[in-house]
Amino acid sequence: MLVADRIAQRVHRMQDLFDVFLSAFGIALVLLLGAYAQSTTSAVTEDVRSVFSGVFRQIVLLPVALVESVFVLVAPLLVIGLLARRRRLRQILESIGAGVVTALLMTALITASPYLPDAITGALTITTATESFFALDVLMGVLAAFLTVSGEASQTRIIRYSWVFVFVLSFIYVLRGTLTLPSALVSLLIGRLIGSLTRYAFGFNDNRGGAVDLVHGLLHIGIVPTKIIRVDLDTIADPLETTAVIEDSTPASSTWTTAYLPLIEDDEAVFDTEDIELSTLPSSSSESDRHYVCWDTAGKQYDLIVLDPDRELKSLVHDVWSNIRLKNLGRWVAPSLQATAERAALVKIAAHESGVMTPKIIGVTAAGGSVFTVQEPVTEADLLADLPKERLTDEVLDRFYTELKRAHRRGISHRALDESALAVDSGDRTWILNWEEGQVATSTLNRLIDVAQLITVLALAVGQERALESALRVFGRRTLQVATPVMQKAALPTKTRKRLREKNILPELRQEMLGEIPQQHVPEVTVTRFSLKTVVIAIIGVVALWAVLGSLNFETIVEAVQNANGWWILAAFVLGLVTYWGAALPLSYFVPEKPSVRETTLVQVGASVVALVAPAGVGPAALNLRYLNKRGVSTPIAVATVALVQFTQFATTVVTLLLVVLITGRAAVFELPPATVFYALGVLALIITIALAVPKIRNELWKRLEPAWNQIWQRLVWVLGQPQRLAVGILGNLIMTVSYVAAFGASLAAFGYTLDPTTLAITFLASTSLGSVVPSPGGIGPVEAALTAGLTVAGIPSGVAISTALVYRLVTFYARAPLGWIALRIMQKKDLL
Repeated sequence: MLVADRIAQRVHRMQDLFDVFLSAFGIALVLLLGAYAQSTTSAVTEDVRSVFSGVFRQIVLLPVALVESVFVLVAPLLVIGLLARRRRLRQILESIGAGVVTALLMTALITASPYLPDAITGALTITTATESFFALDVLMGVLAAFLTVSGEASQTRIIRYSWVFVFVLSFIYVLRGTLTLPSALVSLLIGRLIGSLTRYAFGFNDNRGGAVDLVHGLLHIGIVPTKIIRVDLDTIADPLETTAVIEDSTPASSTWTTAYLPLIEDDEAVFDTEDIELSTLPSSSSESDRHYVCWDTAGKQYDLIVLDPDRELKSLVHDVWSNIRLKNLGRWVAPSLQATAERAALVKIAAHESGVMTPKIIGVTAAGGSVFTVQEPVTEADLLADLPKERLTDEVLDRFYTELKRAHRRGISHRALDESALAVDSGDRTWILNWEEGQVATSTLNRLIDVAQLITVLALAVGQERALESALRVFGRRTLQVATPVMQKAALPTKTRKRLREKNILPELRQEMLGEIPQQHVPEVTVTRFSLKTVVIAIIGVVALWAVLGSLNFETIVEAVQNANGWWILAAFVLGLVTYWGAALPLSYFVPEKPSVRETTLVQVGASVVALVAPAGVGPAALNLRYLNKRGVSTPIAVATVALVQFTQFATTVVTLLLVVLITGRAAVFELPPATVFYALGVLALIITIALAVPKIRNELWKRLEPAWNQIWQRLVWVLGQPQRLAVGILGNLIMTVSYVAAFGASLAAFGYTLDPTTLAITFLASTSLGSVVPSPGGIGPVEAALTAGLTVAGIPSGVAISTALVYRLVTFYARAPLGWIALRIMQKKDLL
């Protein structure tokens, strides 16, 4: 039995990378619990010690020094001896190296512990009557790293027992008081993290089936192979390695556990694979699977698909993620590698028995750490991706739809119909392959998604018209109309989605599938539980919450609110809400489409939370732009409109401030030393003069400002030609400005102080203008400081000024964030984002 194969002795396993993540997460979780629940973790440690108090504790701790010495010396030697017997010198060196790296890292952490924050070191520090020390155990970490790199505990008894002793020793150290419970866990997790990272970086000797296991697996299902060849690798630069699997008939190795003699490898076999013609289709079920072609003693050919241990975690993560992300499209999660193979085999057998042209399953077996699926080959065939268009006749297209319809009639769905799942043989027979993602007893939604996937992939191959005409002949107009709502990218396989990036034909397909039914009459079908928009909104919410929690001094705010009049605070909050309506008016009236004022008001409410995570004015502008796009306003007009709205808002504020100052002559509210004003104006004039005098600077400035100015100017000319729209827009800006000033005055009145309207307006407008210059998210920090300084200059005591600024920002900014979050959710449901 000859085997031509090339198996990587060391593989970079996803499982090891996942272990790195779990170890890091575990360390962070222990430190977090230790920082915020230090009394609880200390109490748990003391409870553990109290359970073993008294005589029993003395008995347990008495031989610990002897046990520790014996274990630390013997366990590594036994593991090294085991690896040496298996000729794994490299793994011995890597295990020792991981231990050394762990020792250096933990020693550095112990040395740097006096300089680390107390939130990190608190739970890892032991304080006694005489001393205080950072309780990380280097020995436990080194042993954890060493054993992790040495091998899997489930495969080797020595390593499994060594892990048991490591856990027992850690527990004893906690009882003895040399470690806390968090420090014991962190010590082991650091070692585990370094060990897993080492295994992933240098590769690991995975327990995947080799040549002998392949032959074993075939013999288990009654196939006696003569030749086995790997067909999923490029053999031009790196040819396959040939081995012979023979029976070992020596008496010392005979066994009574199998019906045949033990098998061994003979590396001296010669196997020329160049003269063998392979006509089977390549398997594309998974990039991590191995694909072989084998022949039995009668010369019959079979395909052998091998699932290796690394596929188990990938399949589990894929199933869990699909069930979380997809709505009503999930399937049962395969908890093991064998369950994954059995699930795929069930769908393949059901599809074949229903009459679908798909390879027949011969058997599923396991040997080594791998699971094998043996099936009949698809010979003299080409995948859809490799077929010339002239071979894709209307009869061939009809057969593809007919095969799928035959599977649907037996309650079977494919769920992954792309160009690698469709093939045509030399007799123009159509094959549907790769049923690994399929499902029996499937739902109507899955059937419709299959139809949408097949129409899309065939339309990309032969054009929309021919693909739809063929689908109409087989499925009928009604099925296509019902399948239209699921014709969306989220329901398509990854390969098809990538091709749609170059040529997005989905809108045209949807319209042609509907026929005479208007597009707006088609109901929306949500395939995913959450989209990219949902993720972005969630991130905005988290960042906004973090910004609020990180920027607010709650003790100061509580003290300020307690000393204020609640009715005035409520009045300030209500007056602040009026600003939403004022901000919505110019956005509604400055575009020809004139969106609903109710919807634009909702957009302004949603901007309350967006403003928390973006510099002042940037977040709301982006939200307004997105809303206008969703309402059918072209991007250039939407950008110009948003820019015009911001320009008129700024102009209204500045003009209002100047009018108040000029009419009332109250500029003295912000009196500065004459010399300071002179120097500031002089520096500003000098900068402007230099900028305008130097041609290079002047041209560069105009180059940057010209696009925005042209957009604003074109929209401004249009608005100036619409006096009613212009008036409503300016009125909205005035309403917003007056409402903010009134809310500011109500916040001041809550503390028993008042300013005349002119002084109040100048103080507010000048302070907020200066505070918004600093590009912090929502103006957090600079606006509060500017308002406080403005009130102090206006004659308000500093304590009251600080409290007024905090209350004003609370009712017009922070407290409105929940309303903005709710508004964003409503906008998402109404498809306004």
